[in-house]
Amino acid sequence: MNKKLQHFQEVGGFFGFFYILPIALLYFGVIPFRATFGVLTLTGIILAAYAVSKPISARDLGFRKDNLKSALLWSGVITVLGLIVLAILWSVGILTSEFQDNTIVFYIYYLLISAPLQEFIFRSLVIYELGVFFSGKEWLKVLISAFIFSLAHAMYHSWTVIAVTFAIGLVWGFLYVKQPNFYAVALSHMVLGFATVLLGIV
Repeated sequence: MNKKLQHFQEVGGFFGFFYILPIALLYFGVIPFRATFGVLTLTGIILAAYAVSKPISARDLGFRKDNLKSALLWSGVITVLGLIVLAILWSVGILTSEFQDNTIVFYIYYLLISAPLQEFIFRSLVIYELGVFFSGKEWLKVLISAFIFSLAHAMYHSWTVIAVTFAIGLVWGFLYVKQPNFYAVALSHMVLGFATVLLGIV
């Protein structure tokens, strides 16, 4: 079998099992909504083990310091602009509070675990794997990663959440391919994500 075709099948199975299947089970209620972040954490641990088991370097996943300053600059600009856009959409009523039952423990979990874990799962690893087939087609990797990221929020059953996560997924994906640094994009996710959680948007 052609090696590229074999790898395509392996990656297809990888995405199907670790991304599409958990999302579908949560969306259709087979796994209860309250278990969402437990599923995220478990999936992150498994995917981290997967990455370690493969010849994937930390640098390939964006864990690097050589471009940290420039990546943080880009990240900072995008985060500030994101907060401004969020505030405008909130003030005119386009974004509203749909989820407001979060606890302090959840906020801590979101900042320290959920946001960084989501960046590893939906940016670092996805874009790396897509690079095997779409080398040089950065826009396509960004588009697919943003789609998967928004799809992962389908269990909220809210088109607003889907639209917001797809849009910000495009922005973070663009940031990541231009400045491939996990720390910078994770920090942006922590700040902007925390703001959306605080406002009850997600």
